[in-house]
This record gives sequence, C-alpha cells and structure tokens, in this order.
Amino acid sequence: MKAVFFDLDYTLYDQRQYLKGALADVAEAVGRVCGRDWNSLRVSLFRTWNRLGTDCAYLFDAWLGEAGIFTPALLTLCVEAFHGHRARGLHLFKGADRVLRKLKQDYFLGLITDGHPLMQRRKVGALSLEDRFDFILYTRERSWGKPDPRIYRCALEAAAVKPGEAVYVGDHPVKDMAGARQAGLYAVRLLRGEFRGWPDDETHPPHRRVRGLPSLPGAVENLAGGER
Repeated sequence: MKAVFFDLDYTLYDQRQYLKGALADVAEAVGRVCGRDWNSLRVSLFRTWNRLGTDCAYLFDAWLGEAGIFTPALLTLCVEAFHGHRARGLHLFKGADRVLRKLKQDYFLGLITDGHPLMQRRKVGALSLEDRFDFILYTRERSWGKPDPRIYRCALEAAAVKPGEAVYVGDHPVKDMAGARQAGLYAVRLLRGEFRGWPDDETHPPHRRVRGLPSLPGAVENLAGGER
C-alpha cells in the first residue's frame, strides 16, 4: 500500500457544522428579501433539511414551496447564499489530526471532495487541511462527480500508484465506496455522520468498516495483505 485517499464531508469532520451555518445564511437572505422573520425561516429550513437529507437535490425548492414563497429568483438567492457561506469554527473529528500525521509518514495522502469547488475550498481552509495532504482533488473542477471512476483514476495518476496500491476512505456507501471499488481501489467505510445507517452497496461493498478514525491505520495495514 502506497497511498491513502480521503473523502472530506462526514469523513474528516462533521459536515453538520458547516451546513448549520450555510443554511442560516440562506434563511437570513430570504428573510431580508421577503420581509419575513429569518429565525422562523431558519427553523423551518432545518426541519426540511432533516427530513430530506443532504443528498436531496431539491432542498430549497421544497422548502420555499412549503413556506409558500417559491419563486425562481428566491431559489437562485438560496443557492448563491449557500455557496457563498464562509465557514467559521470548523473542527476535525477527534483523533483525525493524529491519524493524518501518522499516515503521512508512510503513505502518499490525497483528499478527494465533491461539491461546489469554492465552497469545498473554504471548508479545506477553515479546517487547515492544505498542508496535511500531498494532493487535493476538487472533483467539480474536472466536471466530474462521485462515483465516477475517472475521479479516482485521476488521483491514482497524481500519486503515481496502481489501484491495488491505494485505499479510499469515505462515509457514503455509493458515492465513496462503490466509486472507489469500480476504479479498483481498496475501500474503507467510516461509519460516521448522516449516512452511517445506510446499507452497503451490494455489488461494491467496502473491504473494511471502521467506526472511528483512530482505527484507520490498523485497517490500512491489514489491507496491505492483498485482499480484493
């Protein structure tokens, strides 16, 4: 094993830290334009998010419709406010810093993250992750999205390693695990965050499952035995 690649959201930190601030910005922007109480809007938006989940592509459409204020202009405002949020006070999962330092002693470390590039770059900056990785891939800058196998092949090329020499660590059973496995990498699923209760993808399950990042170095070492 020569390289370890990581997902970002819900893998290295609790994405709810970011989402709460970003959604509050959305509610404030809409409230200002509509003359509505922004805190009431924030509560209703959180309720919609908790019901539909982060993977919902129509969160703001649904929320604005439920609030009886949907217009295309307000939808655009929601997206702009969400992407424009500047993260404050983000922190890594407990033990993440130590694990990253330990792994970097022996492996090429890469970060592969989906989402709006500017938004993801701000998260990386807020978490002080720039110097902890040898390579960071913002997938949307390549016009791709997980689980497209080309994403992982690009990372392999950057690390100059073969698929069987690399492991990908993520939380999402499809976007992370299935995508990495289709590209031929080993896959370790972190059972944390919003998707921890989701079942594994039946055709591309992870090679290992860990409940916390402190268990990761041992899992990576065990994978070096060659299990496929």
